[in-house]
Amino acid sequence: MRRTRVLETTAQNYGSRLTVAYLDNDQNPAALKKYNPSGIPAFYLFKNGQAVSYRIGYYTAAQIKEWLRSNGVA
Repeated sequence: MRRTRVLETTAQNYGSRLTVAYLDNDQNPAALKKYNPSGIPAFYLFKNGQAVSYRIGYYTAAQIKEWLRSNGVA
């Protein structure tokens, strides 16, 4: 499954409980500098404006779902 498809699936599954966004690092170097991920792609989970968890690498929709569940996103 393409990465954008995983993001689309995640957005559909969580509806209003979660905002899913894709950020192009080439277009947003300030974000890349601020969060300094150790790899790409990087998935960040924010709560109240703060990054509370992140994952680096490619994941399936099921793996993203489990990661969100383990971080309290039901």
